[in-house]
Amino acid sequence: MLVLIGLFAIAVAIYFTRADNGVYDASDVLGQYDPPVTTYPPLYTNGDPWNAGSTVNNQGFSGNSQMAIDPTTHMLFVADTVSNRVLGYSIGVDGTLVDHTADVALGQQDFTSSTSGLSDFEMSGPKAVAIDLVNRQLFVADTGNNRVMVFNITDGATTGMVALYVIGQPSAFDNTAGTSQALLSQPTGLDYDHGSNVLY
Repeated sequence: MLVLIGLFAIAVAIYFTRADNGVYDASDVLGQYDPPVTTYPPLYTNGDPWNAGSTVNNQGFSGNSQMAIDPTTHMLFVADTVSNRVLGYSIGVDGTLVDHTADVALGQQDFTSSTSGLSDFEMSGPKAVAIDLVNRQLFVADTGNNRVMVFNITDGATTGMVALYVIGQPSAFDNTAGTSQALLSQPTGLDYDHGSNVLY
């Protein structure tokens, strides 16, 4: 079973519970590994952005923040804050990673772009993600744009997909910070309560 315990600036540590003594040992890591990329041996002592790549790519992140797992589509979503995107990684039905390469990039049209933007698909420094498992929606705290983007993931997520709607702004093309019932100011954390259907 995949259990995510901790985040680091450039990598996500993936932990499994050891049955023998209950100690948690890191058994894998996302965002940092040694070539060859076909075998993905984890590299626990590296902290370079984009897996030591010189530019943004689908093998690492920079300044990652919160993450969430969609058990229906078997996708792990990671907020890649500095790259202005959310990456999606496939996980198997047993909870293990299929590979260490992102399959989806929300907030960008491809895996090699990282420009911040303001539109119905672009992001600026996203810091949190949460999932409504019943209504099949992915919430992204688009912190730099003072809003929460809502994506319909009924049929899964795709790179560059357009948000269904935004929370905290009158439209997807506004980003004025505010403290009223209608506006948000730099949201940095999200949680969805499935019992009461409330996003916090």
